[in-house]
Amino acid sequence: MKIKLIITTILLLIVSRVQSQTKFSIDSTKLTKELLYNDAKQLISHLESKGDTLANKAGAILSNTSGNVWDILVNQQRVKSVAILCSVLFYLGLVYFYKQRVSDIVTRVRSEKDEWSQHEVLFTFVGLVLIIGLGIFNVLHFQTMLTGFLNPKYGALVDLFNTGTTLLK
Repeated sequence: MKIKLIITTILLLIVSRVQSQTKFSIDSTKLTKELLYNDAKQLISHLESKGDTLANKAGAILSNTSGNVWDILVNQQRVKSVAILCSVLFYLGLVYFYKQRVSDIVTRVRSEKDEWSQHEVLFTFVGLVLIIGLGIFNVLHFQTMLTGFLNPKYGALVDLFNTGTTLLK
């Protein structure tokens, strides 16, 4: 409603300026007001039809775009699940490798009555930190992985909701 009022006011100003520059032989104010009103009314109806057409085209384009964005979000959930699954598999491999390596070191140290070398201590410490950190990461993202495999549309919806709440803050 406000847009119609603004457009009407602008059109009336434009039309009155154009009419003031042209010379009319009729000097009646009533006739001038009627002409201005009719011209403005026709112009507004013409712009309204163009605006509706533009809005329909924009709506169709936005509809296609939002559909594409939705598909991308669903596929993103699947990719995220595969990435987290790779992290879980890497974690399991790291735990197995670490267990084997540390048991070899402990066996060697016990059998030879030797002490741990600096690189063995460093390996043990760094490996333990990696295993704990990666384990915590996997536990925190395990639900995301399952959601991405079992119901990726729900995961996409959760991402949209989280994005919306973040933008509103």
